[in-house]
Amino acid sequence: MCIHVHVCVNVHVCVNVHVCLFLQDFKGEMRQGQDMVNNATQLGERVCMTTAPRGQEAIQKEINTLRDDWAAFAGAVNEVESNLEVCIGNWVELDDTLSGFTHWMEKMERQVSNGVSCVYCSLQSVALNVEKKC
Repeated sequence: MCIHVHVCVNVHVCVNVHVCLFLQDFKGEMRQGQDMVNNATQLGERVCMTTAPRGQEAIQKEINTLRDDWAAFAGAVNEVESNLEVCIGNWVELDDTLSGFTHWMEKMERQVSNGVSCVYCSLQSVALNVEKKC
């Protein structure tokens, strides 16, 4: 299942969450497709019982192909969903890391700014003392 993110961290997460939600809806519709595959295979197996052996072989081959194709398709959809979940998680982690880095940079800028101000004040004080002595 895809994770639900209610707040857009950045445009990439918003897009990925939207795609993930679409994928969940699509997977819901895939249940109908699975039902159709099941019905087709059941009907094919019933027809096989009343078909000559040579025809049974062809029908069984088609049934197997249908099942295999559906399984491959469903597997690909699940893989896309899994990859998308990982992608969303990576974007959220990246955003958290960026946010931490940004806060750290702001803190460092304030400290440097305060340090520069202190150094400037000290230099002014030294300059005034030198002027007084001269």
